[in-house]
Amino acid sequence: MLEDRLRVEVREKLGAAYSPGVGMSASEIFPDDGWFVIQSESDLGKTAEMVEACSAVMDSMAEKGVTAEEIERVREPGMASIRDRLRNNGHWVYVLSMFHSRDNVLDDMRTFPVFLKEMTPEVLDPLAKKYLKRERASVAIVTPKKSETEVKDAAAPVPKKAPPENAPKKE
Repeated sequence: MLEDRLRVEVREKLGAAYSPGVGMSASEIFPDDGWFVIQSESDLGKTAEMVEACSAVMDSMAEKGVTAEEIERVREPGMASIRDRLRNNGHWVYVLSMFHSRDNVLDDMRTFPVFLKEMTPEVLDPLAKKYLKRERASVAIVTPKKSETEVKDAAAPVPKKAPPENAPKKE
């Protein structure tokens, strides 16, 4: 739902990025440990506008929750993705690789399609309220590497690439 809202706000309204992306990782060992990531591109002069737009989408979802319509809009593509994954050998190799470290692999395998099929705003709203608040966000802005001309004009000398730590030392 977050990616869908970002698509509407960032791509369609701002015209600032073709396809913002969202990812997440949650620890199975440590409660409340994990992260969400929003990735988007913009012109250098519109970086602040992009950060604000993404932050506003998070705020909106945290404050107002998720709508049933949003869930329905992503449910069918999500179910299709799950069906495709279950037909892929790579997925099963991953599942088999988890047996040595997790005792609930079979239960997860059986229930993850059901989780999406039965998703409701009542399940997602408390999670959005807890994790998508603006004050919880960290922002990293990655800009293009400066050209040689820009580096030469800079006050600091051009840094030399350090040899790898295990490189043989010259005597």
